[in-house]
Amino acid sequence: MKPTAHIRTRFILALMGALVTIAACDLSFSEPVEKLDADAGPDQIVPLDERFRLVATATGGKSPYNFRWSVEDQPGESTFELTDVNTSALLEVGPISVNGRYLFRVLASDRSGQSNASFLQVLVGGDLEITATATDSLRLIGESTQLDAVIDADTSGLTELTYAWTVIDGEAEIDDPTIPNPQVSIMSAETVRLRVSITGRENGIERFGLKDVFVVGVEDTTPQVIIENTGAVEGTIIVELLIEAAPNTCANFLRYVDSGYFSGIIWHRIVPDFVIQGGNFDRFNGTLRPKPGKRGEIESEALNGFSNLRTSISMALRGTEADSGSNQFFINLGDNSVLDDGSPPFTVFARVVQGMDIADQIEVLPTGAPGTMNEQPNEDVVMSLVTRAETKVPTSPPDDIRLVDSNGMDDASSNGMDDADSNGMDDSDGPPTATIVSSVPIQIVGDSVELSVTIENEPEGSQFSWTSSNGMATIANPSSRDTKATIDTNDSVIFKFELLNQDREVIATGRKVVVGIPSALPRVVIENEGGVNGNITLELLTEAAPNTCANFLQYVDAGFYDGLVWHRVVDNFVIQMGGYGLDPDSGVPFRAEGIRDPIMSEANNGESNVRGTAAFALVGQNQNSATSEIFINLVDNSRLDTGPPPFTVFARVVEGLDIVDDIGTTETGLRGTLNDAPVDDIIIQVRRTNR
Repeated sequence: MKPTAHIRTRFILALMGALVTIAACDLSFSEPVEKLDADAGPDQIVPLDERFRLVATATGGKSPYNFRWSVEDQPGESTFELTDVNTSALLEVGPISVNGRYLFRVLASDRSGQSNASFLQVLVGGDLEITATATDSLRLIGESTQLDAVIDADTSGLTELTYAWTVIDGEAEIDDPTIPNPQVSIMSAETVRLRVSITGRENGIERFGLKDVFVVGVEDTTPQVIIENTGAVEGTIIVELLIEAAPNTCANFLRYVDSGYFSGIIWHRIVPDFVIQGGNFDRFNGTLRPKPGKRGEIESEALNGFSNLRTSISMALRGTEADSGSNQFFINLGDNSVLDDGSPPFTVFARVVQGMDIADQIEVLPTGAPGTMNEQPNEDVVMSLVTRAETKVPTSPPDDIRLVDSNGMDDASSNGMDDADSNGMDDSDGPPTATIVSSVPIQIVGDSVELSVTIENEPEGSQFSWTSSNGMATIANPSSRDTKATIDTNDSVIFKFELLNQDREVIATGRKVVVGIPSALPRVVIENEGGVNGNITLELLTEAAPNTCANFLQYVDAGFYDGLVWHRVVDNFVIQMGGYGLDPDSGVPFRAEGIRDPIMSEANNGESNVRGTAAFALVGQNQNSATSEIFINLVDNSRLDTGPPPFTVFARVVEGLDIVDDIGTTETGLRGTLNDAPVDDIIIQVRRTNR
């Protein structure tokens, strides 16, 4: 059922006054060019919490076409942002968790300088908010459970109500799909997705809503899952689930398994004689990230008769919240029964029945390399494939992990399970940690910076040591907790802090980079060769955007940009670089490795995105998503100052604007996954100047 046409028209007309298209300068052509028309595609209706696709097309104008998607309107309580690449005709969207109408806009532009916008409306979950549930989240094949759907609003004005239940994924039989609360029998050992659609009329207007419900089917009460590991440790771990002890936790785990979510995840935490932990992080273009697709949290099923003893598996939690289990889990390497009834208690839901030797090999891997989480292996161990076992290995009853008395146990260093998106750890009672803060991120050579450190779980009698590397600095008090340092070099200076115990052994470290500059307006040269030859000199605006400039110079000093290419050129708009290099075999652009974490926005700093200025690229509508990519404005794009999102200007071209213009008029096309990459590669080298 499509939303009515007049609703869509009302959305578009109400917003047109606020929409700004990219300005195109007047061009003369030897032949007339047909008017460019963009089409965002038909309106859509999609369920809550599911991904969907938008596909744009363009006609007329002068190909190739460039596309940019944005969200123009959404329900007041929704904060949805585009997180996928939004500069191609095909856009993967979602999941969206708030009911309502969402207005998407695509802006198409072509090589003749024309641009045209088109809109489509996506109705998420319908316009009736529904709560739909199953009495049981997990059922044996052949068993049934009751479904229930309720409209979350006053229904006194609704007439002609109809209910329609359907099976979307898996095999199941619904006894009467036309009633609110039918019985469903699960017929397959997989995650079964069921959808209810409710329609009615109110004041003559048709209304509807839809919602999905999941029930996990299993063949018996002890299904097994195979975890195949590759990387620093290779081998298979087979786990057996304890359905009767923790049915909802097992259902949650199996939904992740059935969706393929765990495949590609790394074991991101190792604590010897305690646990190995995984379930949240994978690598995307070489960069470690929380894997998209994490679902909501589940209620605890702790104190279920099983204990956190060696071989048992539990859900990781966030802080002291017992009901915060989601996607992370850990394998107990020893007797951790103190976790059974602690604050919080941890839910045992499975055990290792084969491959515990693989877990032991993971346990002894070196951890804590610079730039990683404290307990992350220096080399990845990847859960390359996580699937249900088609044939089970023979096992005995799980008596070895039955609940035991944990009186007298000391949990001072063994309760660090946390599912928080930041680092998967809760070290409140764990080993010492050190976090360094500097008074400024960037400093003129000869001036000082204040360094301070926050230490958690600091033991008595600790000692301190400060050193610097990758540049020169004079540290005033290298054996003090806090100190001052004078920057002596035009470079990225790495300050390292070490916390020592009474035996002078290092028990915690911290690291902070402060960038030295020769003046408040340092310069950087971008050398170009290939499709366009020549130099571009940028002058950095360190007073307006100190953190952004420091981030850029760290990439420069590390040589990150050398060998990369200008990968995006949009005529009469911008040229962009900093994210892609060239595959040495195919010559196709590929995502660069070594990209660091995003930085906080410094937009609205008094500088504007006018011709010749440089700013950092962002992801979707997230203004705090800048990493390594920068763009130079070919024209006055001051609309980018306020967005959404606003883009942070951090530099301006002082020499080589003609080279910028030459790059801006180069021929572009489809290169790998890039729509508007130069056909002739323009390879860059970036270095500081003495000024």
